[in-house]
Amino acid sequence: MRGAVGLLILLLASACRTAPLAAAQDALLTESSAATRAHLARSASALLGGVPVLLADDAFMVNSQVSIDRAMRRDAAGLRVDGRSEGFPKLLRLQIRDGSCLLRLEGSDRELALDGVNCRPAALPR
Repeated sequence: MRGAVGLLILLLASACRTAPLAAAQDALLTESSAATRAHLARSASALLGGVPVLLADDAFMVNSQVSIDRAMRRDAAGLRVDGRSEGFPKLLRLQIRDGSCLLRLEGSDRELALDGVNCRPAALPR
């Protein structure tokens, strides 16, 4: 009898847990203003540990993913300087969950909410 009561309590406790987060969907920006791009660049930099990030004007407008690569070092004459790899490129993904835009660093569990950024699901339902 005690086992049945314990099982019933366990089942009731698990039923009271909060609902899991909805799955995030790939997303696209609905507009690309200078303020939006600056916010995205700051967020991308934060996800990458403070590395400065330069994004194209149309980043996340036609594709939910952006590949970030380290700028090539150049010598005084402007020629590329070969050196060790710093672990780049990295892939960033724009997603939407429960109406909020997120920027996620692929291959990690790191993501940031993008307050003030408007996006829509990349694959609109038909």
